[in-house]
Amino acid sequence: MDGGLVNLSARVKIRQWGDNIVLGIVVKGASPRRFLIRAVGPGLAKYGVTDHLQNPKITVINEAQPFEFSNDNWEDAADSNAAARSVGAFELESGSLDAALIVGLGEGVYTVQISGVDPADTGTVLGEIYLLESN
Repeated sequence: MDGGLVNLSARVKIRQWGDNIVLGIVVKGASPRRFLIRAVGPGLAKYGVTDHLQNPKITVINEAQPFEFSNDNWEDAADSNAAARSVGAFELESGSLDAALIVGLGEGVYTVQISGVDPADTGTVLGEIYLLESN
């Protein structure tokens, strides 16, 4: 990849049930683009963030098409740590409840929502979107 935005992140405190981070992705062009999308809560502890969201969840929605991608445990996204290494992001620890999703998105407008799985879960969460190299 030459030039252009390759990463966006936002650190936010979820204060009550119903709060969430909302990020957007706009994909242009005929070829789908691959993204690594992460919601890091427990993984922030090693950086001194003690009030982290215990169990974050990612949901990706495209309102023009009836589909949704979601993840609330990063190890379900098989190659997420390899993808993180490829873009210079820190790896998530085995067994953590951080969330990660690798998705291929075609041209369109997408909404990424990050929230807690449990209504009682509040705290700081880091939302990240990385553009991965095309294959």
